Amino acid sequence: MKTTTLNFNDSIETMYQVGTLVNTLIPVAGVKAGIPGVVYDQMSEPDGLLVSILLANGYDLGVFNEVEAAQTIEPVGHLPLAYHFTSPAQLQTDYQNGLFDAHFDQAAIL
Repeated sequence: MKTTTLNFNDSIETMYQVGTLVNTLIPVAGVKAGIPGVVYDQMSEPDGLLVSILLANGYDLGVFNEVEAAQTIEPVGHLPLAYHFTSPAQLQTDYQNGLFDAHFDQAAIL
């Protein structure tokens, strides 16, 4: 899979689409800064975009709005990811089965 780079001229929807590789900017929920992760879900709401982040250690950061995302995570690239979030239990099963491993590995080196 080819990693695409993101730039700050991209739309919010592009910067935080499913498959976007991120790194945490600040410690959050007991997790130190600099941990790689991936956007696994994106939802458009009347008040703006919501994104969900899974970290390489298996911790689900949950849902962020655009402002929270900009303060907490840094988009560093994108790998295609055809993923449809159905439940927290399925997300953890998919994590344990290695579905996101390539994304975490790539985010760690960007």
